[in-house]
Amino acid sequence: MVLILTGRLKDPVRSPQGSSGYALPATSGPYETLTIVALDPIVSLSVAIAEKPGSYAFFVGSGVSRDAGIPTGSEVLWKAVGELHRLENETTDTPNLEGLAEWLRSTDRGEIDYSTVLEEIAPDGATRRDYLAKHFEGVEPGPAHERLADLAARGLVRGLRHHQLRSTP
Repeated sequence: MVLILTGRLKDPVRSPQGSSGYALPATSGPYETLTIVALDPIVSLSVAIAEKPGSYAFFVGSGVSRDAGIPTGSEVLWKAVGELHRLENETTDTPNLEGLAEWLRSTDRGEIDYSTVLEEIAPDGATRRDYLAKHFEGVEPGPAHERLADLAARGLVRGLRHHQLRSTP
């Protein structure tokens, strides 16, 4: 997160290093106004792009990794719901998506989200990492990854933002 401090000093003081900036006095209360503004990451990225014409930012979702054989966020979510079903019902069978959705509704979890499912099947960070790692084992970067990496290596990409999973079944 980027923070911007804006304000107006009653008596600005030159910094001792002789720079053109102002040093803030050590005593309290020298400000007429002081505002702290947190910049949204998207705004921060927009400023970075505006400062370097010809550069780009990409906003990607899990589909960008699909051609590399990595399941989409929705697929990982449903696999996790299937795992939860098997654990709670002590079975090796997994219903189809319709059956899983009905099971979620019947257990008052019809609106369960990705994070909640992961917490239920993998209660600690290490277990969650191990669970998620199996979706990436043996996977090499796909064509989309290679194109994005090439653009970044050429200095044309100022930012890459991956959409976080927040979906519900």
